[in-house]
Amino acid sequence: MSASKQPNPVRSMPPVELLAPGLWVIPLPLPIPDLRYVYIYAFESGQGPYLVDAGWDNDECHAALEAGLAAIGSSVSEVRGIMVTHSHPDHFGLAARIREASGCWIGMHPAEAAMVTAMRREPREDVSTALRVAGAPDGDSRLGLPPRYPATPASSYATADRLVEDGDLIPVPGWDIRAVWTPGHTPGHLCYRLPALDALLTGDHILPRITPHIGVQGFEGDSVTRFIESLNKVADLNPSVAYPAHEYRFVGVRERALDLVAHHNGRFAEVLAALDGRSASLWQIAESMPWSMPWQEMGAVRVRIALDETLAHLKSLALHGLVEEVPGARGVWRRLPPATS
Repeated sequence: MSASKQPNPVRSMPPVELLAPGLWVIPLPLPIPDLRYVYIYAFESGQGPYLVDAGWDNDECHAALEAGLAAIGSSVSEVRGIMVTHSHPDHFGLAARIREASGCWIGMHPAEAAMVTAMRREPREDVSTALRVAGAPDGDSRLGLPPRYPATPASSYATADRLVEDGDLIPVPGWDIRAVWTPGHTPGHLCYRLPALDALLTGDHILPRITPHIGVQGFEGDSVTRFIESLNKVADLNPSVAYPAHEYRFVGVRERALDLVAHHNGRFAEVLAALDGRSASLWQIAESMPWSMPWQEMGAVRVRIALDETLAHLKSLALHGLVEEVPGARGVWRRLPPATS
């Protein structure tokens, strides 16, 4: 994601808030300076609360979850189910601890469950390695830096108890909650639709200000096209209000979704322009593109996210015959001449 630096999360946490009868939003702090907090959503039922997402796996986030659930008259031990939007650590990290304390089920899309299984078996390379593979120059100051915040080891990620397909009715007593598969940010990203409220819990698929990045991990094929299809899907749903995982709830969901479609179509043009008259490494291509802050001011993790998004667009363009990875030169790309009829 792309976002400007924000105030200290301890000084700026939103309150636990009732959004509709029986539906609460609980902010949980994150050790990520750019994001500050993640929203989880709690649905009351006669059996105990059901959550959308779970937060980061650290003691501060766990304590905030305990306090938030206590504020609505419940506790972690009473949680009955967790509806996962996607498996990034700010959304998914605490899921295993919550299940251990409560015996709740954890539900996610099959594509996300497969990615979690793959990550548990073979975690991604560290950030410095990823930057070097992308073509970072040897003297770049971001190589070899320790991480700014501790990541949850992929080996401890929770596996799914329930597989949730597009359109499934989630088994939460007293609620009509429908899964909406929105691949792009991750392969199995899910939004959750509340028809009675004409609302959509959007996870990281659509945020009001931040542009969610497009992932490459776990995808087979064209993740950018899948993301654009997912954005158009949400635009067609056109809910009255979006409850996202970060920032703030918002209206104008259709317009925001279509703005993001236009943004990613523009990214294709930027990638092609970066390859005008030259072959270039992934690093060189991304470095020449516009971002929300200057390239040299980005930290290592933010650069990795930018590289992933650039690579996703390159792979999509390659599938459409517009670019190719130079044979025998791993990670170096070039434009292809227009096809002749």
